[in-house]
Amino acid sequence: MKVRYVGLSDVPAWYASRAQTIAQFRGYEPLAALQLEYSLAERNIENEFVSLGTEHGMGIMAWSPLAHGLLSGKYRPSGDSGAGAGRLEVLKDSSNPTLMKFSERNFAIVAELEAVAKLLDRSMAEVAPELGRKPAGSGVRDRWGNEAQAARAEHRRVVVRHPGRTAGAP
Repeated sequence: MKVRYVGLSDVPAWYASRAQTIAQFRGYEPLAALQLEYSLAERNIENEFVSLGTEHGMGIMAWSPLAHGLLSGKYRPSGDSGAGAGRLEVLKDSSNPTLMKFSERNFAIVAELEAVAKLLDRSMAEVAPELGRKPAGSGVRDRWGNEAQAARAEHRRVVVRHPGRTAGAP
């Protein structure tokens, strides 16, 4: 039996890099793909994984583009911020990592996403994955043209906040 494609899910960049190095050294099949969480609320993969994938020919498949439902439009800071709504009520006293998504920072992103979606006359769930594409603006321009690009530029000061970058930077 021969392994044709190897992929990893939710691993640190150092682990994927080490696995790729070992595969090359021993003549094993190289890593073909990484499956990582990526959304407007979770963009940490941009710091190391994108360059790792580019350098070693690994594809990156994003999971949870709606940030565990946060960007779906169901949870809005303008409402009761999710109190008593669905799984939040059940999980509120647990240490479930999903609850970390429901932060003040991420509700600011939700508010901006809501404004952009309204401007485009689209649902938040439809707009969120498009705005979250990398590089900044390329996916949005391809799908919705200049209107979406202008909307994104207007709202990026909150939506796009990365470690090591200034607010409003693409």
